Amino acid sequence: MLKKGSKMTLAFSLAIACILFLTNAVHNDAGKGIWNSTENSTTGYIEEKEEPFGAAAYSHVEFIQDNLSMRLAGTSKEKETAEYIQEELRKAGYSSEQIELQNFGYKKGDDRYSSQNIIVTKSGSADKVIVVGAHYDSAKTHGVDDNGSGVGVLLETAARLKEAELPYTVRFAFFGAEESGHIGSQYYVDSLKEGAKSVALMINVDSILAGDKEYLFGGTVQKDGSVKNRWALDQAVKIADELGLEMHLNPGTNPEIKSPAMSDSSDHVPFEDKGIPYVYFGAGNWDLPPYGPFQETEKLGQIMHTDSDDLDVINENFKGRAEERLADYSRLLNQMLRYIKPSW
Repeated sequence: MLKKGSKMTLAFSLAIACILFLTNAVHNDAGKGIWNSTENSTTGYIEEKEEPFGAAAYSHVEFIQDNLSMRLAGTSKEKETAEYIQEELRKAGYSSEQIELQNFGYKKGDDRYSSQNIIVTKSGSADKVIVVGAHYDSAKTHGVDDNGSGVGVLLETAARLKEAELPYTVRFAFFGAEESGHIGSQYYVDSLKEGAKSVALMINVDSILAGDKEYLFGGTVQKDGSVKNRWALDQAVKIADELGLEMHLNPGTNPEIKSPAMSDSSDHVPFEDKGIPYVYFGAGNWDLPPYGPFQETEKLGQIMHTDSDDLDVINENFKGRAEERLADYSRLLNQMLRYIKPSW
């Protein structure tokens, strides 16, 4: 028989054990929330908001499919998409002071065109900036994979983080004229008043809807073939692992593109050229010849820039994939912006 004091001690111990068990049960339910990654532990569990990750992004993709196809750079449809993005940001609670419209012109052949970037700033504790980018123009397609998917993820994430306390400032950048040679992102980088050193990291979200596998890319290839500046990619991989997301790295099957880096085919390039680290979100299948980045699926081959870049086609051939991709990348981006530790 235990003494009275021992009984009280046992009851107290059982209560603590119960609390710890419930806490661990919640933390390990990765489908209901996200983790705060530290070097040796995961803390700071965050509940999802009123709807699951990816739901709002999918709604934006549906709207783009039905109303904003063929958003060629410099056209009225591209401008209409820019207006849609601004309106959605205002609905999310961002003020006109937080939303910047960057108008720019460019020449292609003998013709001149105009386009625009939409930049929304979410202030954080540090002056250094993380730019999260997605281009919103398209080829002559519905452009839901390339790149309505990126637009949807950025709009959802900007809305989710509107009232969040972030450790640094985040700029969500919706770039125009990417298909003309990442002109919008180049204009943005060239126009940085505080200089490129103010940007700690660029996260590029481009064509994530249809590919067979989810990938993360990053790092700058040096003249000797080594890859530097991959600290952000390494943290992204760790966060994805803790969330239970099956993300892949460039397997190195294409000798012209050193693993784990990405090719010079999207809006991360102007940032990389300035020495700014990047992480690239993109879905595809780099195990298929010609070994990426444009062979996206085994079943249909390339999706971007083809008639297959259509939500109806993607849903018919890959049931549930669009929702899964948007949910996974939205969850990962949300977590990264809350907890990644930039290497100033």
